[in-house]
Amino acid sequence: MEEVHFRVRVTGRPDPECQWFKNGILLEKTDRVYSYWPEDHVCELVIRDVTAEDSASIMVKAMNIAGETSSHAFLLVQARRDQCKEKDTMATFECETNEPFVKVKWLKNNVDIFSGDKYRMHSDRKVHFLSVLVIDMKDDAEYTCAVIEDEHIRTTARLNVEGAPLSMVKRLENIEVPETYSGEFEVEVSREDAEGVWYFEDNELTPSNKHVISSRRGRHSLSVKDVKKEDQGKYTFTTGEFKSSASLKMKLRPVTLLQPLSDITVCEGDISQLEVRFSQEDVEGAWMKNGVAIEASDRVHMVIDKLVHKLLIEDTGRLDGGMYSFVVPAQDISTTAKLTVQTISIMTPLKDITSIEGTKAVMEAKISAADVASVKWFHDGKILMPSERIQIVPKGSKQRLVFNRTFASDEGTYKLCVGKADSSCKLIVQKISILKPMEDQVCTETQNVTFTVEVSHPGIDGVWTFRKQHLKNGPKYKIVAKGKSHSMTVINAMKDEEGQYTFAPGEQTCSAMLIVSGGAISRPLQDLIVADSQTAEFECEVANPSALGKWLKDGHHCDFSENVRSEDDGAVRRLVIAITKPQDIGEYTYQVANSKTTANLKVEAVKVKKTLKTKLLLRLRRPCSVWSSPMRM
Repeated sequence: MEEVHFRVRVTGRPDPECQWFKNGILLEKTDRVYSYWPEDHVCELVIRDVTAEDSASIMVKAMNIAGETSSHAFLLVQARRDQCKEKDTMATFECETNEPFVKVKWLKNNVDIFSGDKYRMHSDRKVHFLSVLVIDMKDDAEYTCAVIEDEHIRTTARLNVEGAPLSMVKRLENIEVPETYSGEFEVEVSREDAEGVWYFEDNELTPSNKHVISSRRGRHSLSVKDVKKEDQGKYTFTTGEFKSSASLKMKLRPVTLLQPLSDITVCEGDISQLEVRFSQEDVEGAWMKNGVAIEASDRVHMVIDKLVHKLLIEDTGRLDGGMYSFVVPAQDISTTAKLTVQTISIMTPLKDITSIEGTKAVMEAKISAADVASVKWFHDGKILMPSERIQIVPKGSKQRLVFNRTFASDEGTYKLCVGKADSSCKLIVQKISILKPMEDQVCTETQNVTFTVEVSHPGIDGVWTFRKQHLKNGPKYKIVAKGKSHSMTVINAMKDEEGQYTFAPGEQTCSAMLIVSGGAISRPLQDLIVADSQTAEFECEVANPSALGKWLKDGHHCDFSENVRSEDDGAVRRLVIAITKPQDIGEYTYQVANSKTTANLKVEAVKVKKTLKTKLLLRLRRPCSVWSSPMRM
């Protein structure tokens, strides 16, 4: 082993004290490192048994009451080996030039490097040093010393870094994750450059939306997204000859029973349906009958529709009656209901009926039980669905099929089915024909227009429609049916009521167009000019004498009084201002529905011409007298 001596000569009054530092840190006296004064004004630092770790910047500081001063030197201890290991303190390169004080620069893989936390550079006359501090695997590279004035003069050597021994610093741990949450695994190895592989059971995992794999500075992590039941199992990480495993267990989310089972009564031969609803999907449960698990078959079906679980029993028989349950053991949930199977018979069968198209028809049968919901009606073998025109009306044990208006196509065979019982009848419909169809009509706004239709049979409840909307008696429409004749009157027809009107006594229909060609006003107002205090009379004529309108002045309703009044004379409409005033000047309008006519009233002041009198003044010597005589104009 070698030892190193640093000696400094110090003078001062009073005699100074010396302190020694290594890389800026005060050195403490030990058996291996110490300082002493071998002679007057000389202080010496001794480092015995030096190693590569002792390489550093050495500083001595001399101090007294007058001040302080310092001196620096560099200690380089070369290791006796050709390579370094990861996490070694330092590796040093040394080269020598043929002349002293030559300026050089250092490069790593031909890229300039500089002194700092990672590199220390030092020159001692002809010798140049580069120290690489805190060795890691990234320091494995070629290092070059080049003369700055001529970069072609250079020397290169390689630093070989031997990786630190690989080991697992932190192993995987078992985790329990709520359903739909993410599960996180993490393992730590001793070497930052070590790579590894993740496995689920025996299958290698690759990065995806489901499995997110990452690594940083020796920490390797796996994130399992949106955890479901099938994600439960053993996960393993392997690197080199090491591996670590842990399990993922899914924690079920709390489930709420939103809709429990309800008691039901069905007819023998019908389909029975029991169902429950939960707060979330994928609930695992089992169907039970009288405490015994039910198995699916050609007749018994178990259906899962998202939140709903259904049990369907086809061709239900009396032996299917009993207590049914749905149980979810994992959530400690159970719900029970009773299935009752009843046998139905027909007490009063259906009877054949004949109806005139467009009139009401009713089919009725009586069964052995009341309030049975599983009754079905068929027309010529096809199931019949209720509509606005055809209604299925159960009333106690009576079952009715009501046609509010029969059509010719309703004719055929009808069957009532309830459980295993049924009854049939025939419906005969006398078809209606239109003898005299309606005709197109043309009118002006506010006129009343009537459409007339004649059909083959009396007593028909026909339907009038406009733009697919049923028309009914009211302020706008007047509908009359008298014998075979049907009429519909549009009252005060307006432009927006123009279009096709349809009458349907049955399935057959007839249509006609209404054209609103002109406005509601046939003769407009005229502008008036009157003298002050004279009478002003506005007059117009409307198309429909019964049409209601309004008078406006300057866009506002007229204020009627004894002086201002309105008059209706058949189709003529008048506004009379008995005595006009200047404030009556303005714009006057008569409006009927969307039609209007406007005129202006102008009131002129009366011009008064005064008789002029000439006054003649005579100047006399006697007292003056003034006289005047009228001038004839």
